[in-house]
This record gives sequence, structure tokens and C-alpha cells, in this order.
Amino acid sequence: MNHPESKVITGNTECGVETKFGGRFYPKLISPVAVPELNVIRINESRIVAGAAATLNEIDAEIRKFIKTSPGARNQVGEAIVEILRWFAGDQIRNVSAIGGNLMTASPISDLTPILMAAGATAKFAKFNGESQIPETSCVPIDATFFTGYRKT
Repeated sequence: MNHPESKVITGNTECGVETKFGGRFYPKLISPVAVPELNVIRINESRIVAGAAATLNEIDAEIRKFIKTSPGARNQVGEAIVEILRWFAGDQIRNVSAIGGNLMTASPISDLTPILMAAGATAKFAKFNGESQIPETSCVPIDATFFTGYRKT
């Protein structure tokens, strides 16, 4: 990484709290919200795919649309996400807070983590090595081993 002191943020909801109340300082902030692949939301009867920069309200709206247009489909996970997001902060936060940040802050009070763990969700990571234009990808299960400690993944 060219800037190890940087912080990757989407909505800045967690970083803002760390800065204001935790005395942390991040000289460089990187926002991936303009990366199209990180904003994708795809839903079908067997899976929900959401890019790390997809906001919680965007995910909520897409799941609601799928549930409405697919009566009888197996929607337990989607319905659980919609229900928990109803209680998660307010629209101002959900309009900028992204699922990637919600997961990667590794907060013990993250509302989506238990649902993702129970659903057998995975997180897909990509990294570029050297001059290659094709990233190496890996999928990691969001389970008890995903979190390596308090606020650590």
C-alpha cells in the first residue's frame, strides 16, 4: 500500500467518531465510492451480493423491491436485513454508511454481523500485485474466525 497511514472510508460514520471522540488522526482518507464494482447490488432467490460501498439504504431498497416482486421466494435473510436496518441509526447515517464499513469496523455491536454470520455469508477481497491489471481475489467466510479480536478482522 502506498499510504499505510491512510484510512479507507465510505460514509465516514465510524472514522468521524474515532476522530472526534477517540483522538485519532488520519492524514489521508481514501474513498472507494466511485468504484462501480463496489456499488453493485444483485439479488436473486439464492443470494444477495452487495459491494462494499453499497449504502445500507440502497441495500434495504433493493431487498424490499425483490421481496415485493418475488412473493413466495425464500427471503428469510433479506427480511432479517430489512428488519434490522429499520432499527439501525437514521436515514442520514444509512444514506452514507456502507455494508463494507459496517462489517470491517468489527464492532461488537454491528447490527448486520450476526445476520451475515447466520446466513453463511462470505466477503470477497481483491488485491493487485505489481503491474497486473487483474486482481487476485479470495473469499472469506464471515464466521467466528473472521473476527480476530475486538475491532479486528
